Amino acid sequence: RVDSFNLAIDDCEVGMPENAGYTLIDVIPASETFYKDDNGGRKLAFDANYCYRLVATFPLPQGGESYVSVETCGIIRADGPAITHVTVDETSDTDGKITVSWRGPFEIDQALFPPPYQYELWRGTGFADNANVQVMTLSTDTTFQDTGLDTDGSTYHYQVRLFDNSGSEVIRSVTASQVRLEPTPLTAAIELEWFDNIPWTHNSQSFPMHYVYRDNVLSNAPGTLVLYDSVNVNEEGFIYLDDREILDDQTTYGYYVEAYGTYGNPKIDAPQINLSQIVYARPNDTLPPSPPVLEIERLECEEFLADKDCDFSSFFNLIYWTPGDDEDIREYQVFFSSTGREADYILVAAVSDTVFLHNDLESFKGCYKVYAVDRSGNRSEEPSNTVCNDNCPYYKLPNIITPNDDGTNDVFRPLDENSDDINAQCPRFVKSVNFKVFNRWGVQLYEYQSGGENTIYINWDGSDSNGNLLPAGMYYYSADVVFDQLSQSQPERTLSGWVQILY
Repeated sequence: RVDSFNLAIDDCEVGMPENAGYTLIDVIPASETFYKDDNGGRKLAFDANYCYRLVATFPLPQGGESYVSVETCGIIRADGPAITHVTVDETSDTDGKITVSWRGPFEIDQALFPPPYQYELWRGTGFADNANVQVMTLSTDTTFQDTGLDTDGSTYHYQVRLFDNSGSEVIRSVTASQVRLEPTPLTAAIELEWFDNIPWTHNSQSFPMHYVYRDNVLSNAPGTLVLYDSVNVNEEGFIYLDDREILDDQTTYGYYVEAYGTYGNPKIDAPQINLSQIVYARPNDTLPPSPPVLEIERLECEEFLADKDCDFSSFFNLIYWTPGDDEDIREYQVFFSSTGREADYILVAAVSDTVFLHNDLESFKGCYKVYAVDRSGNRSEEPSNTVCNDNCPYYKLPNIITPNDDGTNDVFRPLDENSDDINAQCPRFVKSVNFKVFNRWGVQLYEYQSGGENTIYINWDGSDSNGNLLPAGMYYYSADVVFDQLSQSQPERTLSGWVQILY
């Protein structure tokens, strides 16, 4: 865990106590007395005070756990930037705002990496490990407000990149996410739970309280969120049940949480205070929304690819849908399966709009379905209808080979953009090729199987299987081609024809 935590161990309590903030990071053999923590290869956060305890487990049949060990801690040197705040300033599905702040590398080797330093800020969707959108160009600033976000329906995380006075990138911070609040409507009550992925701790003995804000409190104007209650997260966890009063099932209640944390480092100002987004929920709202009606834009595949070179691989699908009659939809969850099989569907996006562009695909092939989620967190029991798109495979072989090293038709390969045939297209959406050559009496002379280092382009130079050039003349081929398609009506085709060798 980050920051020291004093445990009052009961004589009857073995193992790691709950809500102490320690995370199990590994299980190692009992013979080991050494362990290196590099955060699973992602590195530990600069400035953070990392603390460790051990628990021993005993072999069966007795089994059981030991008392927890004493704690040992170590602070990571400030050799790079450390994010201190990711706080939601405004909740909106189109104009949300998040402020990000960070500390500079005050313990870096300035002889090796001379100042002044500049920073880039990058953003990713979700809780971690995908900060691939640059939101701040090189600057000496150590705070930035990111705008135009869907803070209502999406979660964001950030990473800071450090540059020295030569403009060279030195190192990157560990990513830090916003606090994400999720409501669960209950009978006459609402339960709140909040999540994050941060390099500091929100579970400290110095700052154990998190604060819950709510609207519809006493005589406050509707929509005004005021401090309503607090939670000791060391005792109760990151969860709060709003049941101090009987909540009206005709009223929608708004909430946000103010989370307190620390790096456990005396050189870093504490506490780190960060706000969640505002969420809304209504008690007894357990009725799921109706699913949307989904459609997909169908491109004329061959026409779209007609002017693309053979290395083109930036495919996309555009889907859109008509909502049901529900008015309180918070987001739509988009699921995708590249195979069309039910077991292969994965969540690829959560959007507040009714359109989704799925880009950076390897092909058009795939199926989609969408769930609707309302503001109370209820998801439609059934998804939308399923829509699919498919590839348009193309693979055509020539009828002549002139293996005379003149740079034209020297090898037998599928027609492509460099072929003499002006109507030739690029080979596309082909999984594998098994190519065989026969003489006029049906004797097999050569075989080629794609896979590994062998591509689908064959590149046969007119030799037999022993590497001997065949004499000029007419030969025959068959090619078993497996296409990359959803449709199983004709996934494999056998192409056959003749090929003439000329010298």
